[in-house]
Amino acid sequence: MSEPPCYRDAKASDLDALVALDAICFPPDTRYSKLVMRYYALHRDSETIVAEDAARIVGFIIAHLLFEGCGEIVTIDVHPEARRLGVGRELLRRAEESLARRGASIAFLEADCDN
Repeated sequence: MSEPPCYRDAKASDLDALVALDAICFPPDTRYSKLVMRYYALHRDSETIVAEDAARIVGFIIAHLLFEGCGEIVTIDVHPEARRLGVGRELLRRAEESLARRGASIAFLEADCDN
C-alpha cells in the first residue's frame, strides 16, 4: 500500500469482499459464514466501515449496538499486507465514534484466545 486507504461505509455489494477478507484473516473454525456476516454487516443496528486502497478492500470493522449504552465490535479484519500501518487503529476509532453517536458508553470485542 503506497497511499493511505480511504474509509467509507460498507455497501451490500461489498459482502463478498468482506467474506473473502475474513477468510484470509481467520481460520475456518473462527471466521464468520456468509450468512452471519450478512446479518451483522447489514443489520440496522450495525455500522460496517471499510478501508480500501485503489485496488481492493484492505480492512473492515463491524460495530453493532446491542442495547442502549452497549456496543460490540463484531469483527475487525485487516489484510496481512495492510497490517502495522494504522488501518486497524483507524477502523476502531471510527467504530467507537459511531457507537458513541448512537448512545453506547461502553463497547467490547470478544476475541478467541488463539488470536
